[in-house]
Amino acid sequence: MGSAAAGTWLDDLETRVVQRRAARVRRTWPSPEYQRDPNKFCQEQLNFEPWDKQAEVLDALVPPGAWVSVVSGHKIGKSSLAAGAAHWFASSFDEARVVLLAPKAEHIRVVIWREVTKFYKRSGRCPDCRAIELREGKTPDPCPFCSPLGDPDWLSVEPHRGLRYPDGREIFGYTARDVDAIGGLSGPNMLFIYDEASGIPDGVFNAMKGNAAGGVRVLMIGNPLRTTGEFYASRHDPAKKRLYKTFQISSEDTPNARTGRVMIPGLATRQWCNERAEEWGKDSVLYAVRVRGEDPKYEEGQLVPVDVIEAAEQRWESARAEGRLQIGVDVAFTGDDAAIAPRRGQKILEVTSIANAGDEEQLAEHVMSAARAHRLPHELPPLVVYDSNGAGVRLGKALQRYAGEIEIVGVNGTNTARRPREFFQLRDEVACGFAAWLKAGGAIPTDGKLQGEIGHTKAFDAGGGRKRVISNDALKKILGRSPDRRNACELAVWEVRTLTSEDGPLVKEPTQAEVRSYASLRGDAGRAAPAPGISPYAGAIDPYGGRGGRR
Repeated sequence: MGSAAAGTWLDDLETRVVQRRAARVRRTWPSPEYQRDPNKFCQEQLNFEPWDKQAEVLDALVPPGAWVSVVSGHKIGKSSLAAGAAHWFASSFDEARVVLLAPKAEHIRVVIWREVTKFYKRSGRCPDCRAIELREGKTPDPCPFCSPLGDPDWLSVEPHRGLRYPDGREIFGYTARDVDAIGGLSGPNMLFIYDEASGIPDGVFNAMKGNAAGGVRVLMIGNPLRTTGEFYASRHDPAKKRLYKTFQISSEDTPNARTGRVMIPGLATRQWCNERAEEWGKDSVLYAVRVRGEDPKYEEGQLVPVDVIEAAEQRWESARAEGRLQIGVDVAFTGDDAAIAPRRGQKILEVTSIANAGDEEQLAEHVMSAARAHRLPHELPPLVVYDSNGAGVRLGKALQRYAGEIEIVGVNGTNTARRPREFFQLRDEVACGFAAWLKAGGAIPTDGKLQGEIGHTKAFDAGGGRKRVISNDALKKILGRSPDRRNACELAVWEVRTLTSEDGPLVKEPTQAEVRSYASLRGDAGRAAPAPGISPYAGAIDPYGGRGGRR
């Protein structure tokens, strides 16, 4: 035998030896090996080390027919927990079906499915490949000794198409709107995972219960935003509590928060918890719900519940910015911050806080920068609505320099309310109008300080059934700052009444022809004309209390 032939024979022999060794250690899925140890599965097959509270929840899913309810704060690893549970179940049981549900499609696609995809693509790597991943910072292609959970082609980028194995096992995601589809699901081994469970209506849970006879496991997890519904009842209704194993996980419990060091990237840190305490107040409902994972205890007169604030933030990304540009301005030159909030239709576009705004000329320049940044070509001049009480008088005069570019409206909160039988002063009517706008579908950007300012706003009876809102001075004692951001947003959504004169409207909404013109310039002429902005009340509101003319 020649040397070349001998070399080839030895190479073939070595290849066969490696293949046989790999076949002995390589797993095929589904495997019963991890049925009673989901944490070991996550560690060995997903390269995911659950921290102690996550590990307790995973262990609770092991018994057949387990129903588990987890109430938590933010940033405790909810999505990785859900994705790890999904892969464990689908890889451990024959004919497994995992259904992921959340209130909104964006949450399924952007948050949960991203974790499912990440775990799947790096699954089953052998120790040598893991060492390469740790060294090079990227997951290598699987070698013969690896046991990936499946072929990459079996995974769709769309959650509703899911991860579908040739043997019939599957993981897929639905939104809470897909009640009919959920009711039609069946199988001997099913796991339903409800993320942000407070926002899922009872009809979805009832549809799932129709499949309970088939061996259903349930994992509900989320912030405790509501005091009604299945998620709340699982922890408080005596009959429901017998069905569920319950957990409460605080953001203060994470390894990062406990040690003061970043042990697990992405989880809440001690600094994050301290910042939330500063923004919201440690004794606030927001801190209790979003950090400690405690059920909300609403105080009498609270204008905007936590779930309304949460929903308004969640709507922001998808909310369409349509309609005339209106800019709310809370005025401050010394001490407190000024704030500027531009709005279109149902969307506050941004909230800008300005520390040490200087004098009225400098603040007016900030306002104009916002107006010019957000105004569309050939659009009606932006409507600038500012607090004209006290220092606001100076800003009103400074804004007159730009009267050719903007419509200027001063609102004096100490004036008589438009509906004096319902509100003590105009400022109370404006604040309650903003609360109504949020409840009716308004969208706000995520801003911790704005959340705290909204969450602490309360109204009480000033006599005769009239509402009076907590004063800025009283709120400053609670938060350590004035509610500038909230005040600017209130003015941004305040519906300015059309005022008529011999020359026509002084302040008016765009005509349909103008709307079509704007749409053509933006390249979206085929869209329907935008609906009018949400009005807190029936009809338009005159901020001048019937006194006529702009001030």
